[in-house]
Amino acid sequence: MDPRDYIDFGEHYDNNFEHLNPDDMPNNENNLTSNDVEQPMHANMPLESNTQEENIDQTEVKKRKKTSEVWKHFKVCDQKLDDGTILPKAVCIYCKHALTCKTTNGTGHLHRHFNACLKKNGHNHARQSQLSANTGISSFKYSQAKMRVELARFIACAELPFRFAENRCFERFVQVALQPEFKKVSRNTNRSDVVKLYDEEKKKLINVFSNLKGSIAVTSDMWDGGNNLPFICVTAHYIDENWLLQKRIIAFRLLEFPHTGSSIFHAMMNVFKEYNITHKIFSITFDNASNNSSAIEQFKHVLHPPYGGKFFHMRCVCHIINLMVQDGLKVIQTQLQLIRDAIGYISSSSSRQQDFAHLCMSHGLKPIKLKKDIRIRWNSTYHMLKSCKGYTNVINFYYNNKMNDNLLRDEEWNVCFALVDFFKVFYDATIKVSGLEVILTEISRNLSISLPLTISNIQKTFNDTYLLYKKKYSVGTIATQSAPTVHLFGSSSSSSAAIFGMLASKGKQKSVISSRTEVFKYLDTEFVEFMTEEERNNFNILDWWKAHEKNFPVLSIMARDVLTTPVSTVASESAFSAGGRVLDEKRTRLTPQICEALMCLKDWEDADFRTQSFVDEDLSYFEDDSTSSLNEVC
Repeated sequence: MDPRDYIDFGEHYDNNFEHLNPDDMPNNENNLTSNDVEQPMHANMPLESNTQEENIDQTEVKKRKKTSEVWKHFKVCDQKLDDGTILPKAVCIYCKHALTCKTTNGTGHLHRHFNACLKKNGHNHARQSQLSANTGISSFKYSQAKMRVELARFIACAELPFRFAENRCFERFVQVALQPEFKKVSRNTNRSDVVKLYDEEKKKLINVFSNLKGSIAVTSDMWDGGNNLPFICVTAHYIDENWLLQKRIIAFRLLEFPHTGSSIFHAMMNVFKEYNITHKIFSITFDNASNNSSAIEQFKHVLHPPYGGKFFHMRCVCHIINLMVQDGLKVIQTQLQLIRDAIGYISSSSSRQQDFAHLCMSHGLKPIKLKKDIRIRWNSTYHMLKSCKGYTNVINFYYNNKMNDNLLRDEEWNVCFALVDFFKVFYDATIKVSGLEVILTEISRNLSISLPLTISNIQKTFNDTYLLYKKKYSVGTIATQSAPTVHLFGSSSSSSAAIFGMLASKGKQKSVISSRTEVFKYLDTEFVEFMTEEERNNFNILDWWKAHEKNFPVLSIMARDVLTTPVSTVASESAFSAGGRVLDEKRTRLTPQICEALMCLKDWEDADFRTQSFVDEDLSYFEDDSTSSLNEVC
């Protein structure tokens, strides 16, 4: 018999029989016996009639479960023919093409269609299930375009080089562990994606500023980058509609020489015009440089700041503190130089550091790494002296023995430590004024402090400013959107009149008559008396104004503007630390436009996660690194 006379039915059977579960098979009484083994079928042999199968009671036959993986890409639907016959069809979930799904046909044709459909439509089939807290299980569709956008955002926010996007190890990691359809992106493409993303996010920020109710306060400072190019950083501060304090870097640009007041003025004015905020500038915070003062005068002539410019120019408090402390350090310059020489001698060699570590352990002290300060940054001098407390004897012993002279004595340390305790006040003040969030917390802690009513000039300034605000924001122009029910420290009321009437009846307000105007209602009411201890400890001044915005419509606008104004330029200076990491010695060829895009995107992303904060990098620099010191000794 010719083997070719046999019919090959292999392609009609599912190739996944080995994955069948024995529980899915019919009962033993219906199983084939040993005598029922199928025999090869000859081409000339007549096929058995299906009449016997049709007569079998369908209730006695258990339907076999579909186990092939290909069914994840098809949906079984009934199709009605012209003659009324209903046939089941396997419909592709991607191209909606219907194929036959009879059990005698197998799944080979479904596999072939899926592979062809996948090649034709590419990544549109890269779907997987994802769990959402709101919508439950949903279908995730991989998109190469969306991946490029988020990769560009990640590169900018993580301060990574553009070549990271084409790293082979990163590509393998994503393909193996996350998404097999991932394809690496070249650094040129990633650079273009970063610029495009920056332009899109900038448009969103411009829209936010256009819808902003209150004013915008600005801080600015200058920095010489790692490539010796001067950059100017402009940061916008504002309180949004939810009474949350926001900060955004709106410019990080190259400023050409000379750095006169006029060049600073023109550079910042270009930024204000780009964001369309020239009419919203409430104040500008600079340091005490003379060119900044010159720029302020030009701003006043052009911007016409509100209320006669009383709040327009804010001098950086941290810069003022720095000048004061630097003058104080001159008093101990001789003693301080001896300590710097000793620390510099010990830390200049790894062998000396090891010998000093052994000496510390022999005296029962934990080994530390001594580090010199940065002279132009007084807080680093403060941390250097503070880190030496408890180690003065071993420093004197080691340094004097090496120098064969009694150069460093306890008298020098005592003088410096006395000034360190004095400088702690200035350091704490610098930390507290480095961010508005900290300032607002300090305001909350000092609610019980009240000024005597005899200070007539302060009262007059407050009343005059209120009248200016009231004239600008008349009742018809103030937003009258519905506000939440006012909760006055445990008491609730539907109208402000009832609230202040209750306060007056309890003697916490002078009189209802004197509180007819909004400003007198605010000044005459002793709100603190109605706070519990817990409410005082957890008090947030922005939350308070958000709850009482309806009762004080004009004063709430005043509060929004005044509380926005920063008292230091630390917000801009902190960007220079990130700028130093972006413009390191390996990335000095970055164009100023790319640098600005990277800096702004990182700051805007940090703002979304509320991770913008001032960090004293000198503090981490002088932290005790005892673990590494012990490792070196061992």
